[in-house]
Amino acid sequence: MQDQTTFSIRDNSILYCTFNQGPGTCFLNVRTARRYLDKVISLSNGSPMPLLIDLRSARGTFSTEAAKLLASKSSQGHIAICEAYVVNTLAIELLVRAFKRIYPNDIPFAIFKDVPSAEKFIRSHTLAI
Repeated sequence: MQDQTTFSIRDNSILYCTFNQGPGTCFLNVRTARRYLDKVISLSNGSPMPLLIDLRSARGTFSTEAAKLLASKSSQGHIAICEAYVVNTLAIELLVRAFKRIYPNDIPFAIFKDVPSAEKFIRSHTLAI
């Protein structure tokens, strides 16, 4: 299955990561996770910024190695000021919650059902900085 994940910065302030995987399931391996991190770092010029991760079209899971890589980079503070996850299935919400529980860090995060609520959360955290 072809990767349809997109990355963009909107309003010069929020980095959006949108997973568009379609009807099948995907398995995030360490190589793809590294590619995603490189893209985020490139777009943000290496400066942490608010991250909105839209997982409404995501189906699947990730390898332990990919999870460790993502966790180590985010816990170092190189990626995000805060993280907002947008989900529409219980399975993906539980996957995010499990990841955040297994690999905790000090970056504020929340899970939402819609993008406007996630953006509101991000704006409330970036105004405090």
